[in-house]
Amino acid sequence: MSVDGKIATRHRAFFPLGSESDLREMLRLRKGVQAVVIGASTLRPYRKPSLSGRGDRQPLNAVVSSSLAGLSPSWPFFRDPRIKRVLFTTSRAPAARRKVFSKSCDVVVLSGRGMARAILRELARHGIRRAIVEGGGSLMWEFARDNLVDEYHVTVTPRVLGGKDAPTMVDGEGFSAARSLKLKLKSVRRKGNELFLIYRSTGRGVT
Repeated sequence: MSVDGKIATRHRAFFPLGSESDLREMLRLRKGVQAVVIGASTLRPYRKPSLSGRGDRQPLNAVVSSSLAGLSPSWPFFRDPRIKRVLFTTSRAPAARRKVFSKSCDVVVLSGRGMARAILRELARHGIRRAIVEGGGSLMWEFARDNLVDEYHVTVTPRVLGGKDAPTMVDGEGFSAARSLKLKLKSVRRKGNELFLIYRSTGRGVT
């Protein structure tokens, strides 16, 4: 994220905010997990063939989209035959759209609140015990709200983006000051002009 806490500009177009060192760190993290989870808002500007590590072992790719709006099954992401994909959606997505995407993905329809917990239960059904959530901010809120994130890996980059409508690492409705999550700094590493931070949940949840 930028120094002022943004993960993209207000236009939300994809651009590499971090350096090559940040990319290597992301690939390293992906190698250590069984699934990579992103929201549709992150996939739309990305559209790459897969969310993968390097090497033969490829994590399951999971995308969360409440309505499937703005997604196309013709994108390279949905056409890569090497990758197993799960598409989490809701009843807001038309049945015809769900059927089209079921040709390339395991489509799972979520219902009610507790979306993040439902996603984790479904991933567990696939044998997933370790996953990484790469955003965007709305999806991160679903996991942060219930304190379901064990570690936050944050790269602070030497940029200021600004913009009241620019997305942050965690968006959503947010916590009150009294209920904000409390974290503990696990490690900090400097590489060039970037800081690589790891925070752990204290395990106390919201107070």
